[in-house]
Amino acid sequence: MPSCGAISIKQDANEHTRVLERIELFDPPAVPSLSGFSFLEFAVDEDSGRALRALLEHLGFRLAAKHRSKVLLYRQGDVNLILNADPDSVARKHFVDRGPSICAMGLLTDDPVRALNRATALQCVRFDSPIGPRELQIPAIRAPDGSLVYFVPANLGSKGLFEIDFDLRANDEQANADARVQSIDHIAFGLPEGELDTWVLFRRAVLGMKPGDSLELSDPYGLIRSCGIASQDGSVRVVLNVSLSQRMRHMGILYDRSPAASISTSTPPASQIVSFSRSCSASAPMTRTAH
Repeated sequence: MPSCGAISIKQDANEHTRVLERIELFDPPAVPSLSGFSFLEFAVDEDSGRALRALLEHLGFRLAAKHRSKVLLYRQGDVNLILNADPDSVARKHFVDRGPSICAMGLLTDDPVRALNRATALQCVRFDSPIGPRELQIPAIRAPDGSLVYFVPANLGSKGLFEIDFDLRANDEQANADARVQSIDHIAFGLPEGELDTWVLFRRAVLGMKPGDSLELSDPYGLIRSCGIASQDGSVRVVLNVSLSQRMRHMGILYDRSPAASISTSTPPASQIVSFSRSCSASAPMTRTAH
């Protein structure tokens, strides 16, 4: 005959099983399958937009289309860069808060709706932009810094989205035939101290990207902690950098307030550098240097 203690343990186990059976376990949609960058959108004003246009043209980019009078598309190879100076757009609020910087990016994915549902299940803020004539509804969410991440259908390719939303110039195909830049290799983010884990969690949990080793790199002004994160096939890669030096952070604030540095830096919450690659280096390992 079983002892009273054994009966009590069995009853507790049965009660625990019944409780678990009544609990609805969290089961979000599967992680998205990312296959590259569709576009990067920069929030600019007239002055910073003029400077950025000059820089892009020096790098071989050409004006491919105008969406509205203040929204321009520059293109080279499969790289699409949008410059948004529209005073009535979401980009303008981003510019006022953070200066000239990346306010949105489009990621190519196999199932945009699934990607959006996973993100909202994980408490990301959904963003629904106003839709104008001939514009396509693209699911989007807010990233930790308030910028937008759009989930673009992969079957549109690198150009399909813009054939719908933009009036492409007639010489666009010829300009791309002569392109020296073919793709975006990676984007480097400069983050405030204490935000590295937030961004790693966002990229890993929401977007299904895999972080590499976290490294501490030497810099003349102190150490920089750097972490690379990539999608499963390596087509979407970012490098997250945090300066551990108080002097470096102070210098960043000074640079960010300097108009001459307004293109290559943004306000202290996050700065970004975009690295381009030719087609032959698209599969190269992620650069581990700090930016």
